[in-house]
Amino acid sequence: MIICSKCMSENDENDEFCLTCGSQLKKENNILKRRFKGINILAVFIGTIIWIVLFTEIAGPHLINTNTDLATTASTLIIVQIISSAVAGYIGNTNYRNAAINGGFLSIIPAIIIAFYIDINSTIILFLIFVVFGILGGIIGGILENKLK
Repeated sequence: MIICSKCMSENDENDEFCLTCGSQLKKENNILKRRFKGINILAVFIGTIIWIVLFTEIAGPHLINTNTDLATTASTLIIVQIISSAVAGYIGNTNYRNAAINGGFLSIIPAIIIAFYIDINSTIILFLIFVVFGILGGIIGGILENKLK
């Protein structure tokens, strides 16, 4: 699969021109560029800023307050993750795959931040949970972006 650099649509490996916009397709030799082609840095950055704001205003107090039960804290973190990933998916959406990639990629930073608040043994499980809900949020953002077009 080759992603068009102009319209970001997917094309077959053998295509020389984009089937959507007609631009000449460039085959990427660099494996890193091909792997991270769907990531929109601006979308992930804005989603991260929104995550930090929501975390400090909504979820952070639950983590600091020792009287808050685990279910409330976890559900608050999941909601914050879905909302911020939906924003990243909405902004970075050129297709549902890219929306999911941007939402999932956004999960890395929050998982690292939260790892400082919990014990290190839970970090892998937490990371997987964040990635799953990040991808879900990204897809939700992609769906919203397509519906609002």
